[in-house]
Amino acid sequence: MSKHAAEGRPRRERIGALAATIGVVGIFGLVIATLAGLRAADVGDADTAAGDAANVAAHARPATGEGASSTSRGSARTAPEPQEIVTAQPLKLDPVVIKRERIERKAKVQARREAALPKTSAFRIGTLNILGSQHTKGNGGYGPGPMRAGISAGLIRSRGIDVVGFQEVQDDQIAPLQNQLGDYDMWPVQALGNNGQRLQVMWRESKFELVDTGSVSYVFASQRIPLPWVRLRDREHGGEFYVITAHNSAGGLEGERDAATTVEVALIKQLHATGLPVFITGDMNEHEEFFCRAATEAGMVAANGGSGAGGCQLPPSPRRVDWIMGTTDIGFSGYVQDGASRAAASDHYLLYADAGLDNGPDNEGTGR
Repeated sequence: MSKHAAEGRPRRERIGALAATIGVVGIFGLVIATLAGLRAADVGDADTAAGDAANVAAHARPATGEGASSTSRGSARTAPEPQEIVTAQPLKLDPVVIKRERIERKAKVQARREAALPKTSAFRIGTLNILGSQHTKGNGGYGPGPMRAGISAGLIRSRGIDVVGFQEVQDDQIAPLQNQLGDYDMWPVQALGNNGQRLQVMWRESKFELVDTGSVSYVFASQRIPLPWVRLRDREHGGEFYVITAHNSAGGLEGERDAATTVEVALIKQLHATGLPVFITGDMNEHEEFFCRAATEAGMVAANGGSGAGGCQLPPSPRRVDWIMGTTDIGFSGYVQDGASRAAASDHYLLYADAGLDNGPDNEGTGR
């Protein structure tokens, strides 16, 4: 009996330990189950709160459409509103626009390149009073005006003159000049009306293009006539310049000569203010006074020398009544007083000289 009692004590102790262990496990399981239940409750409460917030938001909006029906049925959630889907359209490029823009870009590049180039010109310029036809009507020392105009034109060509100013031109002398100098252009021809044909400028058309023309009026031999000017551009080198040609009253009409010189000086200064060089050619009927006024008042130099710096510095003799002068941004060389014109064409010398100018970007506004 005591043996069974002794054997029963360890068994009871093992059963008690096992029960204790089961009890601990049961308590631990209970704790885990309780925590799980609390988390489940939290989630449920969160879902309920979210549903309540959705319901509040749904009731805050106007009760229309499907949203109103869902709310009236006590739905815990409101279905999201559908979003509009925008599909990007492919960019369409107009080939005409692309081509135009490409052409415009190339034109701008070309313009910049041309603007960077020097704008120069070198040529021969002359002047001649061709002796108007009225001076050889009837008995006279010279042949008919049209014939002499043809001789004058031949001299211009043979001397290689590129730009020339003519004075005393009459209507019947225009055609011979144009016929003999067919590769030259002329202005104003008869564009300036009555007495406008008296003064003409001609230039080699292959070398220069006409950019602009104009005139002012002044008094010559008691008549008001146009004083013409042209603006020319060197076709190859781009240099631009103005040419005026003039004829001032002869004999005892000193007051008219002075008034004409005042007009001419003002025109020179007006044209030179553009930044381009200015030439004036013509029969001024003065050996000194016209030169001195043009040199000192308009900053001109003569093709045969002299200047207005520090006062009138006259060119060397012989000085004719005919002049080729230019603003100080022009260089002259090779000045000639050609007496061949006096043989059969006119009572005046043909004057000519070589001229050079540069009005490129490095000399903008000065012409040098």
